[in-house]
Amino acid sequence: MIECVRYSPVNKSTCLGVATIFVPKWGIEISGISLHQKNGKRWVNLPTRIVEEGDEKKYYPYIRFPQREHKDEFCKQIKKAIDAHAVSIANEKEENDELFN
Repeated sequence: MIECVRYSPVNKSTCLGVATIFVPKWGIEISGISLHQKNGKRWVNLPTRIVEEGDEKKYYPYIRFPQREHKDEFCKQIKKAIDAHAVSIANEKEENDELFN
């Protein structure tokens, strides 16, 4: 199971925010995952290295999945983890509001 350990809202163009996830099975934390939305469709972009060549920008992924279905499943799990993190934060806020109201 993938966990979202940090999420920062961005709300610029299609980018909703940037997340850091933790994959316990691998013991790895991955930062710089961006969550996007356009026309009701949501997707995540994994971290990339940007290289400027003249007026052109090229994007090179730090993480690559040779099989597309593996990447799709990994990104699906990331979106679920971000959603679960958002619910957890909202619940904490509600509990804190109840304590002080």
